[in-house]
Amino acid sequence: MRWPLAVLGLEALATVTLTGQAVPASLLAPPDSLGDRSRYRAAVTQLCPGTTADRDELFRTEAAAAARATRTDTDPAAWLDLACARAHLDLDDAWSRESLGMPLGTPWQTGATAAAIRAGALGGSPRATELLAVLALDQSRLRDPDTILAQVQREAISGPATPATVRACVVLAREAGRPSVALACLEAGLAAGGDSTWQLLARARLAAAEADTASMSTLVRRALTSAAGAAAWREVGWHLRWFLDPEEWDEWSTLPDGDRARWVTARLATRDVRDGRAFGSRILEHFRRLDVADREFRIRLERRQAGRVLAAATSEPSCRNPEYVSEWWDPALIPALPFREYQRWNLRYDDRAVVYLRFGEPDERIRWSAADTVRTCEKPGSPDPTPAAVVTNTREAWAYDRGTERLLLHFESERFVGSTDATRLVAGVLGHYLCDVDTRRCLLSQQSEMAFNGSRPVPVEQLQAVRSADLEQIATATTTDDNGLQADRPLTTVATLSRVWDPASGAVLAVVPYAVRVGDLAVASDANTAEVDLTLRQWNPALADWQATAVTRRLRLPASADDDARVTGFLVTPSTVGVETWSLVAAQDSTRAGRAFADVAPIESGGLVLSDLILGAVSQGQAWQTSTGREVPLAPLGAFDRTETVTLYWQARSDRPRLPVRTTIRLFRVAGRGGERPALEVAVDGEVGRGLTEFQREQIGRA
Repeated sequence: MRWPLAVLGLEALATVTLTGQAVPASLLAPPDSLGDRSRYRAAVTQLCPGTTADRDELFRTEAAAAARATRTDTDPAAWLDLACARAHLDLDDAWSRESLGMPLGTPWQTGATAAAIRAGALGGSPRATELLAVLALDQSRLRDPDTILAQVQREAISGPATPATVRACVVLAREAGRPSVALACLEAGLAAGGDSTWQLLARARLAAAEADTASMSTLVRRALTSAAGAAAWREVGWHLRWFLDPEEWDEWSTLPDGDRARWVTARLATRDVRDGRAFGSRILEHFRRLDVADREFRIRLERRQAGRVLAAATSEPSCRNPEYVSEWWDPALIPALPFREYQRWNLRYDDRAVVYLRFGEPDERIRWSAADTVRTCEKPGSPDPTPAAVVTNTREAWAYDRGTERLLLHFESERFVGSTDATRLVAGVLGHYLCDVDTRRCLLSQQSEMAFNGSRPVPVEQLQAVRSADLEQIATATTTDDNGLQADRPLTTVATLSRVWDPASGAVLAVVPYAVRVGDLAVASDANTAEVDLTLRQWNPALADWQATAVTRRLRLPASADDDARVTGFLVTPSTVGVETWSLVAAQDSTRAGRAFADVAPIESGGLVLSDLILGAVSQGQAWQTSTGREVPLAPLGAFDRTETVTLYWQARSDRPRLPVRTTIRLFRVAGRGGERPALEVAVDGEVGRGLTEFQREQIGRA
């Protein structure tokens, strides 16, 4: 490429020939921060060398390139020179000027894109399309995406399939709803090499859109094993950051590269087990949610424009201060405080995307938008009122019901973000539109309305309590995630898992007593039984071992049972000492399901090791018979009455006889009730022989 050095209105005095290589994938990775344009700058400079720090000289160079492109309209090199000149002005953050094909106010980056399109259309060198791809990937809103897609597609498939052209082709084809084009570009890119991690993840995303879990899992595994270097792992981390919790993200950030693939596999498998889902479900759901976020929650602002909304929001103009929420006829009309209750790490998506990618579709979604037609605002110093009806406040409320937990999140619109939707998380809001989902806010909203007519305002303490609760909900929604099994009719399910050794064979077993609420079950025609499908999933990260055991049980209902009674049973299935996560799913047809899950510590190795403890009560009606004939009572209800006699069973494996041995068992109430004091403490003295020793002790309850 010739890079002209000229004075405004004069012909070029000299040229420089471009001999750059294709832009490497490392320069296309997502930026580390809002102001980080270093990779984009390096990519443009590689394709368009010969820049200068003198802005006046950049302006003169652009003008000369525009003059040359005007005279030689069919010369692709002239248009490529013009594209490079404008790209450097964009890098310099120069104010735009009217120029060839650039009406006044057009950004330099947009003008550079138009010139690169023209250069490619005239059959210019592959560098024109390479520059076009780099420019397109850096923009959130393109003027002519179909033309750009056609050009980068042609270059990726028939020409050199560089990382930049393949990425641009895939991104634009995905936004245009043309997966076959994206697939063709990815296949060309994978054949050429050079950006396999990003391309394999993009290919996995296409497979996820087709619900092809097997292919998607294989592609993700290939992406992890092929990742090499910081740029490749940055692409993996971009996806992980959408659903990892802060502690996991910190751990990921400090991992050696050699440990990352196994770590990611373990995190995904742990979530699948916890959520009661099949292997690969969490990453499949992530890709599905990402497709929705791209369609519905994208912020179409250029990076320099997005920066102005980073620290604080700009609410719609209003004469009503935020404290008016305590005394207004509809407090939903009062804008929330302009704070960023959540600090975005990715400025191409609004706050709804953050929640959606972690929790999915809300169970209830309320959209509300209105203007104040009751009260007007007075202009200072003017007797003329300004109608408040010209100002509209827009809100959304998202409610998630997750068993005993409920998330209620609030979003509000703001200015200068390129959208009229409710895009930012807010706290401390009231409004009559919330009466269907929050009784407390409904009552406070009614109190605010009465205060508008002369009653006492809502106390500040109550408003602060609402705000504090909202902030806690925002923290939960932006730091945790859920893909748990959801059903139209939940089955209340309780279960525990204990790992022991088979006394005869020494094999590791999982003993899993369970209970399901009778009132949730669909009862068989005989009215005495219910058929339930049970699936136990276990994950051992040390061995990367996934186990799933599925059985169908016909459970006999207790006689004269009310709806709150429980039907009980237990499973015994192979396990491993390294299992750290498990879940049991109980299901009936496609509408009824429930799950129990927990994390457990692995059983450590050594000369003397203990099994898990099995707690039981004869009164709960279930007992496991060991291979040696011992009856071990179980506790499928997962709880005891203090007056019950409790049975404790455990095992010890030793490499030699040990005498004496004291085993101390402490039981604590769940959820920390009762503080640090154990509810039950038992000390047992005994002998431990070589091999396996069984212990069983009855503890009489106290009134």
